[in-house]
Amino acid sequence: MRIISGIAKGRRLKCPRGLRTRPTPDRVRESVFSIIGEKISGSRVLDLYAGTGAMGLEAVSRGADAAVLVEKNPLVRRVLRDNIAACGFEGKTTVMRSPVLPFLRNGDLDGGFDVVFADPPYGGNEATLTLMALSKRAKSLQGCLIVMEHGPWDTVTPPASIRVVENRKYGNTALTFFHLSGGGEA
Repeated sequence: MRIISGIAKGRRLKCPRGLRTRPTPDRVRESVFSIIGEKISGSRVLDLYAGTGAMGLEAVSRGADAAVLVEKNPLVRRVLRDNIAACGFEGKTTVMRSPVLPFLRNGDLDGGFDVVFADPPYGGNEATLTLMALSKRAKSLQGCLIVMEHGPWDTVTPPASIRVVENRKYGNTALTFFHLSGGGEA
């Protein structure tokens, strides 16, 4: 796994062994960034269920001003910090040590975010719960683009304030792009 484009292009990212992480494949990340295009330049990014940090670090490499990466697992956070250092992005990233849903309920989202990446565990209702929690923080996330990675068999039901913009499938990975009402278009 590597950074695909931007100032850290080609940098290899570590992936924890033996843990149930599911890093976003290079081809899926490439597709995401082709779809969102210039929206990433100058943006503030929130990477939920960050894992290796591939999405947030790719965003910073492509011109995002800052990324907040939320990861609860201490072993995965250690790999995440190594990946941040390997890319030289210590000054542009913040790692939050928290499960995602409590972070979204109580965390500091001041300054807002333009793009939210979320890659919750496949199966179950974690994706829907994440969207519900994001909608409750609409003031800080007004008008943001949400990119949700989920299993193609998962049913993801957004609340009324979040609308589906686009759906894509890549083998065992599905992507749904959402727009949180209250701002510009995705």
